[in-house]
Amino acid sequence: MNAENPAVIELRLREIAQLFNSLDPSPFLERDLDAKAEEFIESWAAEIPKHRELALVIHVATPATTMGVPAAVRAYFCHRAEHKQREFGQLMRRGRLSLVVGLFFLAGCVSVAQ
Repeated sequence: MNAENPAVIELRLREIAQLFNSLDPSPFLERDLDAKAEEFIESWAAEIPKHRELALVIHVATPATTMGVPAAVRAYFCHRAEHKQREFGQLMRRGRLSLVVGLFFLAGCVSVAQ
């Protein structure tokens, strides 16, 4: 853990429902984040050095029950990270296969040229 304070990303909302995708039929706190909220959070997080811890502070103008919101946001980004890691693994596998095919093709071309 870093000795320095975490970098704070502040999000101001009229109501907590703005944070979640209203078209997602999942239970309220299992919904995906709203695309604009996700983009805002990710764009600010991208500007912060990778070694810094992040803290997300959500200010709500009409505070209703916010119980479970931190866990829902954390679960959403954990799920997204796992998904991105799987996509990256698939991309790397495809890249390795393409490299092997390319090397065999190059070897064939070189042997035909001689």
